[in-house]
Amino acid sequence: MNSPYFRWSLLALLILTGSFAVSAEMVSVNMGGSNIRGEVVKVSKDTIELKVGGKVQPIPVKLISAKDYYSCAKSILDPKDAKATFELGQYCLDKDLKKEADDLLTMAAALDKATYGAKVDELLNAKSAPKIDTPAKTIDPVKPPDKKDDDKTKVENKTKTPEDSMGDGDGAKEFITVTGPDGRKYKIPTQFMADKKDVAPRKPDEMKKFLDERSADLKSKVGGEWKMEETTHFYFFSNLKPEMHMYFKSLAEQFYNDIASILQHKEGDPLWNNKCCFYMLATRGQFAKFTSAIDQSPGAFNSGGYFMHEGRECHIVIPLYDTMPEAHQKREATNTLYHEGTHAFLQLTGNNVTIHSWLHEGMAQFIEFFKADPKNNTGRSDRVYTLQEMVRRNDLLGWEEGRDRPMGGLDRTGYAFAWSRVEFLYSNPDKSALPRMVKEIKAGKSDEEAMEIVFKMKVKDLEAAYQDWLKKRAPKNFSRE
Repeated sequence: MNSPYFRWSLLALLILTGSFAVSAEMVSVNMGGSNIRGEVVKVSKDTIELKVGGKVQPIPVKLISAKDYYSCAKSILDPKDAKATFELGQYCLDKDLKKEADDLLTMAAALDKATYGAKVDELLNAKSAPKIDTPAKTIDPVKPPDKKDDDKTKVENKTKTPEDSMGDGDGAKEFITVTGPDGRKYKIPTQFMADKKDVAPRKPDEMKKFLDERSADLKSKVGGEWKMEETTHFYFFSNLKPEMHMYFKSLAEQFYNDIASILQHKEGDPLWNNKCCFYMLATRGQFAKFTSAIDQSPGAFNSGGYFMHEGRECHIVIPLYDTMPEAHQKREATNTLYHEGTHAFLQLTGNNVTIHSWLHEGMAQFIEFFKADPKNNTGRSDRVYTLQEMVRRNDLLGWEEGRDRPMGGLDRTGYAFAWSRVEFLYSNPDKSALPRMVKEIKAGKSDEEAMEIVFKMKVKDLEAAYQDWLKKRAPKNFSRE
């Protein structure tokens, strides 16, 4: 099984799927601390197009705030279009832009009462309903499973629903129902299933042939001037400018050292075959060609980067957002390198076993945010805001409920929950606790069993401590003391 993992747009829309028409209204958008002012040309679920100084500049939606997205969409909204007004109102409601949501939904109901009147009443009444506190879920004590091999997950059946793939475009995630080592059934993205295909490491002459052929394919099928350099742990390919090539080549090794230290991975421990191939592309257009011509996975173009593996044969692919200013390109690709590199490393360090969504995504975000400036990482800022709102509403996600979250690229609550859970576990004074927990899971233990072994607490008590930590740390933006 070829197992890609895609990094989806963090602020992609839950409802809006169409695009809006041209307008002459000027707006200001804050992107990574810089204000960009221009005329809104087009708004889609992934991109805002602004005409700045006579040139159209695409801006990825995930790099701007929900309020700025609303301002752009509102500026070109046809005041007579009830459907578009209703959809933008739903978006604002989801993003807690309450006044904007109320205005838009009320307007939609007035434009087409027959279609939207009852829907608007239901949405607004549900949003204003008082919150009823419920006790946190408890988890039954786990029973040690019988061990026969290093991955006890059994595939039961594959399912795919509209909710699973919402927002994932052509690269929609598929989910598989599995029986875990604790005997319970879970729903896991296929990307997090262990691909245990026996792919042997290449011999030196085989590797030389592969590298030569791959270099030729990149030049002929993708385009650009490609350079390959071998580092301690990677074969680093890029068609970037020399200074960018040097920066990311060095960053890849720095990433390796950082995550190996945090996860206490030692040289010689099982990981990927040979050295991992790392591909950096100068433009999104070249990225599209790579996903199609090299990886035969055109849907991966909808992502910001990905890793792919067959057994322990692994590679990582990251493009630059070439329509952005160079400083933003560098910052975004740096974050993606740490994020996707973590997915690859976590999957293959030690035993190659199936890992639940909360741990895979939680760890990828944790490593990314751990090394990023909190003031400049838009992903971290979004997670903090989401968690603060969850705490404010006393609407915390239980561990059992959140085991398989996030469920797709649009699950902001799931992403925030996953990050906060890993952040909490790492906050233990014993910094060996988190990597020891991962190793227990890699050895075939269930998540709950691994946590109870390492943290020496019942899961329900550990979860209660997490919720208390969440309430205390949210007002402080989860800064490390």
